[in-house]
Amino acid sequence: MLDEGEIRACVAEHGANFAELWWGSRLSCVVVDLQVVDPGSSPSWSPTPAGRKAPRTLIRAHDAAP
Repeated sequence: MLDEGEIRACVAEHGANFAELWWGSRLSCVVVDLQVVDPGSSPSWSPTPAGRKAPRTLIRAHDAAP
């Protein structure tokens, strides 16, 4: 889970892989596209927070990808 500043920084740095998610008028979280993100390419991205929210099947598929 990230604060608003971290959300904006992730999206600014890795806009192809991350997107802002707004809950009403509040910037709520970062959405990570696990189909395209390379975990090794972004030292600031950790799969741990995603692993708490993403469906297990999606996490397993991402971990199994070459």
